[in-house]
Amino acid sequence: MKNRIIKFRGFTIDLNYNVWNYGFLVGDYIVEMVLEKSGLHLMNKIDMKSIGQFIGLYDINNKEVYEGDIVELGFMDTKYYSNIYKVVYSEKFAGFFLTGLYSSEESRSSLLDISEYIIKKYKIEVTGNTYKK
Repeated sequence: MKNRIIKFRGFTIDLNYNVWNYGFLVGDYIVEMVLEKSGLHLMNKIDMKSIGQFIGLYDINNKEVYEGDIVELGFMDTKYYSNIYKVVYSEKFAGFFLTGLYSSEESRSSLLDISEYIIKKYKIEVTGNTYKK
């Protein structure tokens, strides 16, 4: 059984120069392992609206894909009606999916599967995120 990587991304709000932080989510903080051998951790307060979970997949450029990312398809067929989507987590269907960039609907027919196979077949690339700062 392959171990799943559980980590989150959030945009800092308490630094002079705010940036994306990656690591464990603890309340409204992202805890980042700075030096693995020493056990030193860095905690930064983040904007709760910016939180996205790593979905365990990488785009065609080997970039991590997170909930809230905007992705673009490099290849389309009749299954996909657009070439720009956002990555969402559906509590109703307990998984990560692609949905239209401006869609708020959560019917199964409006959610498109995302997998390693789909990423390779449709040449999916992360081009941005829904949280803009």
